[in-house]
Amino acid sequence: MRQQVGRAVRLTRHLGKVTTRLARKIVRVSDTKSEVQLEWTRQRTAYSDAVARWTAGPGEKIVAVDGRRLVGSGQTYRTPAEHRLGLLRLTLGAFEAQGLTAFVLPHRTRLPRTVAVVAAPDDPALARAVAQLTSEPGHYVAALDSRLPGGVAVPQRGVPARSVFRLFAVIAGDGFAYGPGLGIDVQCWLTDEDDGAWLPARKNSHVERVPPEEQRLAPLATVVGELPTLRTMSVPSITDVDFPVDVVYTWVDGSDEQWQRSRAAALRVSDPEQFTEAATAEARFRQHDELRYSLRSLERHAPWVNHIWIVTANQVPDWLDTDHPKVTVVSHQEIWSDEGTLPTFNSHAIEAHLHRIEGLTEHFVYFNDDVFLGRDCGPEMFFEGNGIQRLFQSRALVPDGAPRPGEIASESAGKNARAIIEDLVGRRIRTKLFHAPFALRRSISEEISARCATEVQETARSVFRRMGDVTLSGALHMYYALATGRAVTSRLHYRYINVDSPTADARLRALTRTPFAVFCLNDTGAHDTDPRVVDLRTRGLLASYFPNRSSYEKK
Repeated sequence: MRQQVGRAVRLTRHLGKVTTRLARKIVRVSDTKSEVQLEWTRQRTAYSDAVARWTAGPGEKIVAVDGRRLVGSGQTYRTPAEHRLGLLRLTLGAFEAQGLTAFVLPHRTRLPRTVAVVAAPDDPALARAVAQLTSEPGHYVAALDSRLPGGVAVPQRGVPARSVFRLFAVIAGDGFAYGPGLGIDVQCWLTDEDDGAWLPARKNSHVERVPPEEQRLAPLATVVGELPTLRTMSVPSITDVDFPVDVVYTWVDGSDEQWQRSRAAALRVSDPEQFTEAATAEARFRQHDELRYSLRSLERHAPWVNHIWIVTANQVPDWLDTDHPKVTVVSHQEIWSDEGTLPTFNSHAIEAHLHRIEGLTEHFVYFNDDVFLGRDCGPEMFFEGNGIQRLFQSRALVPDGAPRPGEIASESAGKNARAIIEDLVGRRIRTKLFHAPFALRRSISEEISARCATEVQETARSVFRRMGDVTLSGALHMYYALATGRAVTSRLHYRYINVDSPTADARLRALTRTPFAVFCLNDTGAHDTDPRVVDLRTRGLLASYFPNRSSYEKK
């Protein structure tokens, strides 16, 4: 098979310069005469078509990953973490078999993706190890190139003449396909001839050089178990988060008929004069399978998450594997302070009870289901190593004045939080927060509930969003923590898109070109766009952005 790969690559080089372009799936949705059309556009790489034509063999698969078509192997399902662990162990074992010293470098996700090997790029032992690795079905080696799909250049047979290269495996199965994006970067560390120190191939946040007395290996705790690293790297940094962090979601299925009947009954006995804008709007309860894709983003980019809690009104997504050991569905009844006020259709009321989840860690991150991770992150994106929370401020201002009927819920809640903070500590809130994940602490929610008992209890009893609501898992919590020295402001590479907006298509296309740390696809219903268009637009983007199913989904 390797001879065929080499032949294909030589063929494309002979035909001319290999042109590669970043493959994009662009979702275009148009509403013409009530006909909704979903259109996909792809760009292909020249060399991968050639490789695919020349290398298909018995029992092998042509797999499309990262915009490329490569020969891969069929596999039963494995998570991204399991796939990378297999590559790490295979790589470390191959180097060890050739008598080379190799170890992993810690990564912010708590899942290493770089192996350092003490060897020159032209070391024959290194070449033998790489030859062994690439003899496995679907395994490749390639030079790194951030301009190309998966971050790598054309796969080749031997070791690239560089101090850093990537080893990856192309595998595919039911609902998933992995390739260069989940590979292992190999760094060739040289030895200083003068003092014997090891010299890193690239700058890192741990060491500049390793003197002989520090050239000892020790186990590194990762999300997939212990792996060898340098002793100096095995000890957590003072800025590292070494405490467990859970994630909490709130979710509702607005299409559920029983839920709809309960909501209609509650509306008949409620006072609409106290409602905020869109408190009862259908768009607030529509779902486009966002939770499925948000969970995919979490598993792919944040494997360090300790446990996931999904808070619902006795509803369970039909695709969710409720037997998964890392996922627990929590009904409102289990956490509610006064069950006589249920059912509720007020997200602020639900958020006022999240800290009451039994078994929830002290530090947790609250996700709305329309929020997604767009790239790898560590828990340090949300917390400092000493437990302090990070908050992400928007440039949008909280309007002056008191809450008024019919205004946007975030503005009323921001005004209420401002009044409480100003009363408690004499400081004023000026800006809103991003509609992004909130880093929260149970103890702070409990403290606010005690100090602001009236406001919190009134919110907890509100069936629909109203002007007097406070956000115990939002602005009030975050700004109270900031005012009392337990939170800091932080930057976030973030994008908010209203999928109901006339400009949504252009903004979604731009989203596929920039890997934001976090993005939100919010359906506000403010523009009266055909719901079918909004649904296809949202599902289309998410399906292309997160195509691999997660372990949280039923098989």
